[in-house]
Amino acid sequence: MSADPRIPGDKSFFRIGEVARIATVSCSKLRFWEKRFDRLAPARGGTGQRRYTREDVKMILFVKDRAEEGYGLSAIEQQITSGNLQPMETPQLSLDRLEHVQERMDRVSGLLTRMNERLAR
Repeated sequence: MSADPRIPGDKSFFRIGEVARIATVSCSKLRFWEKRFDRLAPARGGTGQRRYTREDVKMILFVKDRAEEGYGLSAIEQQITSGNLQPMETPQLSLDRLEHVQERMDRVSGLLTRMNERLAR
């Protein structure tokens, strides 16, 4: 994987809170992903604290980015297992992701409408 500008260049190891801030996800989500994806297994220091390498952080950003693009965890896992860490673009995949994003936007729009209606009362 190439260099990611989101990762500070002056460190070799990161604690879980630092990685959570870099990836803009919660620490609990990072722990969940560690259980879900075998390749996300940070080393532990003498006190048991996680020590994420730059490669670990790149992998986490890959998972986060693919999830935000609408990939399911199983599809992300297949990409990781196959070693293909680039998004696979096919017309059908793009349409599927577009439909997924549209469904999410429709749900959010409906929620906003209901909230505005309640506030207007």
